[in-house]
Amino acid sequence: HEIQSFERQAFWTPKVQIELPGLGRCQFEWSEGRTFDANQAREIERACLQAGQAVVLQVTQEHKTVRRPVGLNTVQLLKAASTGMGMSPVVAMKAAEHLYTSGYVSYPRTESTKYPATFDVAAALREQSYHPNWGRTASYILQHNPSIRPPTQGHDAGDHPPITPMRCAPRGEIAKGKEWKLYDYIARHFIASLMDDVQYTEHALTVSIGQNLMFRYKWHTVEDRGFFFAMPWKQNDLRLNEVQRAPNLAQGSRLRIAGVTNEEDYTRPPDYLKESELIDMMDQHGIGTDASIPTHVQNIVDRRYVQICGPGDDGRAGKPIPTEQQIYNMKRRDPNAGIAS
Repeated sequence: HEIQSFERQAFWTPKVQIELPGLGRCQFEWSEGRTFDANQAREIERACLQAGQAVVLQVTQEHKTVRRPVGLNTVQLLKAASTGMGMSPVVAMKAAEHLYTSGYVSYPRTESTKYPATFDVAAALREQSYHPNWGRTASYILQHNPSIRPPTQGHDAGDHPPITPMRCAPRGEIAKGKEWKLYDYIARHFIASLMDDVQYTEHALTVSIGQNLMFRYKWHTVEDRGFFFAMPWKQNDLRLNEVQRAPNLAQGSRLRIAGVTNEEDYTRPPDYLKESELIDMMDQHGIGTDASIPTHVQNIVDRRYVQICGPGDDGRAGKPIPTEQQIYNMKRRDPNAGIAS
């Protein structure tokens, strides 16, 4: 309903390019972000062009922390499989259960995210320390904390412990691609849950242009990359702007404006519900359990109440993604059929 009733609006995003000593041309964003008023957008652009220079007001610093993950439960695994691996909940659980029966991971159906106090974390890390992909990270933890104990964070649902790797397995040992992706994620998540939080500082340089128009440039310095060493893709989500040399400017310094942009764009309707979002909402509202959520999702797909599609754009659904059963049926009818992924 939100998508169908959506009415788009034009907006403008004023930005200025300013020469910073040691960094060159940097893009400053208007402190209020964007405006829906075309006249105001033109006035801001005109004022910046007329001023020709900006005055440094202040540099602020804000320390930020990204918490390490807690232990991995079924819902978290299903969300990760859907978002990052393109696996439906049913396919993900089938792969996870095969990894379990093959002795590679612990029991994959659990609501708990807290490790038991008796869990031998050091032994599990030692097993992974021989892995060609993340063994050095596991070894680093053991070297710096040989008597490591299970973290105290997380929720104990009283069922099974969080999902962890049981046996060290290089890529060649796990033949199926989907099972390898899950094993890779489970092992990295486990190692990450035993590492430090990520610590970084966000710096913001605020300048004034003309009659009190404020623009900001932000950059970051990372003090401790923590668990990013085990889950490097998480750093991309933060979109950190790390610079080689931080600008050192006194209050009142004047800087040359090298350019002004005032990009026009339109508001976009909300995207269709992602499979991972549906899983999360089902978990929050108590619809199904860790064991039945995959079946519920698959049932509404099989009965054609919903359709799984690729990424959409501007209120339009993406290209439908065939289910494994549909792919199987298509290949039975025509073994040479090319199935678009």
